[in-house]
Amino acid sequence: MTTIYSIMANAPVCPYCGKKKYKKTRIAKTAAQAMTKERGVPFSEYYCRPGKAWHIGRSHKSKIHRGNFHMTKAAAGLGIDPGQTGALVLVNDQKIVIYDYVSIEASIKNLRRLNREFDIQFCVLEKIWLRPDDNLNSMNILLKNFSMWNTLLHVLDIHHEEYAPDTWRKGLVSRKKRKNKKIYMEKARAIWPDQEFKRHDQAEAALMAYRAWQHIKAGWRTQKRRA
Repeated sequence: MTTIYSIMANAPVCPYCGKKKYKKTRIAKTAAQAMTKERGVPFSEYYCRPGKAWHIGRSHKSKIHRGNFHMTKAAAGLGIDPGQTGALVLVNDQKIVIYDYVSIEASIKNLRRLNREFDIQFCVLEKIWLRPDDNLNSMNILLKNFSMWNTLLHVLDIHHEEYAPDTWRKGLVSRKKRKNKKIYMEKARAIWPDQEFKRHDQAEAALMAYRAWQHIKAGWRTQKRRA
């Protein structure tokens, strides 16, 4: 049985930088995760243009070789509220980017743009809940949006997990206050005082992204920890 460690051991060396090279992004990401788990420090994958291959190294930034210099993409976490008035939010220590849900086409364009500009290391996608008394049209839109986000994250090879609302809210909003939508806006404004939050959907997606970013900084990535 072939394991990631045997693939790493047998990987050829790049003639340009002397590091092990991998032909596929997926293999490089898996190798980076294995090294992160083994050594307890964050490893990331980056693309070497001269060698036309992927490498891994100790960094929170993915590096793209262009000629004789490096272009870096800052690491970031992503949060997605898949509702019909939901939002897509990217977060790291320096930046927060918010996109409201307008259409499937716009959502695809926005996520692809963020994926080009940032090294998105983990995404929290809110798990949807449907009840028998829900409006049929609303249920259809919610299912369509959730399927779209889930598929797009897989296509772009962005590490993600579906978090139930109670999972991502742990430690951010107390259980007794979770039904009050204003609480999420207050919490988001406390974390990002210079950012305007017009709707609770934006605030909730921002808090999901904040949760994802905390996972990245702690070295968990897609490994959920029960609170």
